[in-house]
Formats: sequence, C-alpha cells, structure tokens
Amino acid sequence: MIGNRAGTGTILNDDGAALSIPNGTTLEGQSSQHTATLTIKFPSAAPSAGSLLFSLGGAAQRGSGTSCLKAAAHSDYLPSTTSPVAFAAKATSVVLRFTVCGDTQFENDDPITVTVTSSDWFAPGAHGNLTITNDDPLPG
Repeated sequence: MIGNRAGTGTILNDDGAALSIPNGTTLEGQSSQHTATLTIKFPSAAPSAGSLLFSLGGAAQRGSGTSCLKAAAHSDYLPSTTSPVAFAAKATSVVLRFTVCGDTQFENDDPITVTVTSSDWFAPGAHGNLTITNDDPLPG
C-alpha cells in the first residue's frame, strides 16, 4: 500500500430511458382480414435515427405469408411489421401493424405479446399485449 489516497468518480447512466407499450384490443372479425396496431412509445424524442428489435409471443396463433386466405388454418394474425423496425430522428413512437384473420369459430380471446429486446436509444424490456377479442357465439 502506498499512502492513503482518495479519489472521486462519476458513474454515468448509459442504460437509456424506458419505453412503454400500452395494451390494445381489436375484434377478431368474421371472415375477412383487417389491420390492427400497437404503438411503442418513447419516453422522449429520439436523438437521432435508430432501430429497435422486438419479439412476438402470446396465445395468438401466428400465421405466415401476406394473406389470411393463404395462411395455415386457425391462424389468428400475420405480422405486418418485421423486426427490426427503424425510426427517424426526433421520433416519439413506432407503430407495429398486424393483419388480423377473422373467422366464425368460437375461441378464447388471444393476446399477441410484444417485447422490445434491444433499442439504439432506449432501454429494452418493455412489453405489451394486443388482444384479439373473440366475437363469435358459443356453439349451441
């Protein structure tokens, strides 16, 4: 040990501010497809252009392709926005779009869970649900 020295340091917070994803709902519909959205809100305007990655989960059955008519049977939705999603400087949110596949089969309400896994300017980890609400009658 060489003497008794003290120093002062500063720890800078480089984690970024938290994003938020307010939950949303949409009716399933009967036989056609429609677009539903979920918005990822930024805590402040983005200082410059960037992108964020997100993952999809939940009980809703994810289909593939561009049309519900060509998707696998019992598909609840098709993701219209892919990850990563880019945003411009000064953006305050990004909107994710989903194609919801209507049907006439009674089923439970199905959530699509969106989780932000990384972001250029903001802390990851935000999650929210877009719930596809059943609008079909219980079979008699």
